[in-house]
Amino acid sequence: MSGRSCTSVSKPILDDFSSLGCHDGFLEVRNGYDYEEVHDVNFQTCFTKAYTGSFYGSIKPDNWFKAFSELISEGMLLLYSVVRIVGNYYNLNVPQSILANVVLLKPVPREEALRISIMETDVLVMVHPLGRKGVYSGKLFDYLATNKPILALCDTDDVIAELLKYTGAGFVACESDIGDIKRAIIKCYLLWKNKEVLPRNWDRISQNSRRSQTQILIDYLSAQNILM
Repeated sequence: MSGRSCTSVSKPILDDFSSLGCHDGFLEVRNGYDYEEVHDVNFQTCFTKAYTGSFYGSIKPDNWFKAFSELISEGMLLLYSVVRIVGNYYNLNVPQSILANVVLLKPVPREEALRISIMETDVLVMVHPLGRKGVYSGKLFDYLATNKPILALCDTDDVIAELLKYTGAGFVACESDIGDIKRAIIKCYLLWKNKEVLPRNWDRISQNSRRSQTQILIDYLSAQNILM
């Protein structure tokens, strides 16, 4: 084992480093969540999806809004279904047909954002544009242990999709495919309508706590006689 080591938050990023042939000491340590898992579930009186944080650059809600608008107009979702955006700083291009359905909330401390995610939401949405391989986003870990289904609009052949499949914590749709997004939204809607909870794999989820991820690093350093 080389005396040099490199850590990163996902295997694809480490694979890129490894391909440069610098050395062979690579370790994946993810960000992880740092709060107690919440197993209890409450359902809102109207179907409510939420996104916490800002939209910026190529991270935009346009395809999500379009899919949601089409489902409303097609009668596939109740007219009073809600999209709640928490903490976005930028102007959003909300279709006229769903202006009444989209609620914009000012930025709040992280603890309050978690409370909203846990107590005032039926589905937690993340938007991750195509072309950003190997990036989980800290938002995914904040969502993971809430016991609310995650709707990830992302690359369906990347780490976010793999983690949701591994943990059973939500649904994935291709971020650029309106039809795929609509089908995923309906899956979430049926969970809410039938008052059903996804059968998450909590043992696998717990592997993504910050404590567990830190332990991976501690064990590695100990094995390399780096940790005194």
